[in-house]
Amino acid sequence: MKNKTGLGSGASLHPKIRPGDIWKDRHGSRVIILAASPLRVEYRRAGYDKDCISSPDRFTRDFKYVEGNTNENDVARFLNASDGDNKIRVLREILQERLKK
Repeated sequence: MKNKTGLGSGASLHPKIRPGDIWKDRHGSRVIILAASPLRVEYRRAGYDKDCISSPDRFTRDFKYVEGNTNENDVARFLNASDGDNKIRVLREILQERLKK
């Protein structure tokens, strides 16, 4: 008979992926989550013009959780930016503000 360790209790081993959260890849590059659903995760890398898309399983394999969204206004500020250049500028500002903490 095996002891129950609690790992099979149905709890998630990974943090929930939420818009505004910051994650990092194996190289230490940070990304910000734009949208998440059971089928896909949409995120933006600093300096990229286009959004990246991944399955949640692959995303949690390739990225590690850094910090949660402490300010819901950051996500709204990013999503309300009018074009790609403004979105990049806003994303850089948000990342710089969070890295100063």
